Amino acid sequence: FPSHDTVAVTPSIRPSQAVFYDGFDNGYNTPWIFYQATYLFKADGTNGVLQLKTANTSEYSGLYSYVRQTWTNISAQADVRLNTNTVGASVGLRYDYTKGSGYSAWIYRPTSTNTTGRFALKKYNNWYSSFMELASINIPNPGTNLHTIKISATNNIITAKLNDSYALAFTDGSPLKPGGISLSVIGGTTEFDNVTVFDLNQPFVQKPQISAMTKRIIANQGSNLVS
Repeated sequence: FPSHDTVAVTPSIRPSQAVFYDGFDNGYNTPWIFYQATYLFKADGTNGVLQLKTANTSEYSGLYSYVRQTWTNISAQADVRLNTNTVGASVGLRYDYTKGSGYSAWIYRPTSTNTTGRFALKKYNNWYSSFMELASINIPNPGTNLHTIKISATNNIITAKLNDSYALAFTDGSPLKPGGISLSVIGGTTEFDNVTVFDLNQPFVQKPQISAMTKRIIANQGSNLVS
């Protein structure tokens, strides 16, 4: 598999009950590994972000970073800000760094073929050459505002939320094995902050529930929505 750049590990101060947290406040003191990425830790000692930038703004130009782990039932979330020309960005889990498999929740800008933004849940089997879009929904243009993406895996149920306003879910008949978390960008520059992981096997962590709701849509799951 491809070669990677590794950055030294120093734990960040994490929220209560989180099994992993990185607010990028200490610059390079983070456990991320990068592939095809121009990365920059913008930090002043009290507030920082991770900036990922692709080689160009083409929708076929991508990069990702990840943390090696063997988490199974977790939620992973991050604050995400797309740059003006960025095509899209994602937060992922159950990432297998040996073959690039994993689940990712993507936020996209409007394109020449889609006049609205889009929020999508995808499954990757072999790097980015083999994937399936499990569910998606049209959203307003995300602009350069800060958005919170959260993706969760509970056994074979994969859910995703955007700003607690849009939700997606999919029941996978062939769920992926345990893995780490990932951040990805295509076609531009994106800033990430406050990456947080909770272990859904812990009794004090609220698990995502599938319930009937209005104003939220789950593609491929009928009228079932994520609360």
